[in-house]
Amino acid sequence: MQKSIGYLFAILISFTTMSCGENTVAQEPTISAKVEAKPKVKAVAKKMAETVAEPVESIKEEVKETEKKVAKKTSRSKVEAPQEFKKEVADVAKKEAPQKVTKTTDAPKPKAKKKKKRSNSAIIKFAETSHKFGMVEEGGQVNHKFFFENTGKGDLFIKDATATCGCTVPSYPKTPIRTGETSYIRISFNTKEKTGPQKPVVTVYTNARKEPFKLYLEGEVIAKLGGEEEEETTSEH
Repeated sequence: MQKSIGYLFAILISFTTMSCGENTVAQEPTISAKVEAKPKVKAVAKKMAETVAEPVESIKEEVKETEKKVAKKTSRSKVEAPQEFKKEVADVAKKEAPQKVTKTTDAPKPKAKKKKKRSNSAIIKFAETSHKFGMVEEGGQVNHKFFFENTGKGDLFIKDATATCGCTVPSYPKTPIRTGETSYIRISFNTKEKTGPQKPVVTVYTNARKEPFKLYLEGEVIAKLGGEEEEETTSEH
């Protein structure tokens, strides 16, 4: 643009110099000469204006093209920035994914619940573990049978049965009781020289469990009404 303006000024200066030279040599132009000179001046001025306008228009077009390019770059950067950010996030997620999987696999597995083994042992089930015999006269004997059943899957064995004193005598089966079979433990309680409330206890040991079973007799012994020569009575319940 500066070159075009300089070129314009150079043409104006040369035109002015030529005009001045003609005025010094020639006489003052006539009216017709002045009239003819005006179109020439206009043509030269028009040509100069067109010469100046052309680079100005081209500069404007270049400026517009530059602005368009800048606008495109700006819009692309605005649009592409989120995509690049998403790409970075995705790359980070891919890098961290194997670590998370590793942590999950390294975690201790929950222990599986142990299944209870089916018992093949015997199970003893008593019909009762305590018996009330009521009131008996001193010197008599109380007998009672404690029935039980083997409800387990193995044979039942009565290992032993013991009493707290010699006045109580238990008796039990010595042979195995099969599954579904029933039997009993017989307890005999001698009331001789016993008066008042009584509660003899018999402890039974079996192969059904480690803890023994306890069987009770409960009642009251009253003094003998007749003489000593009277025969002893036996009471069985």
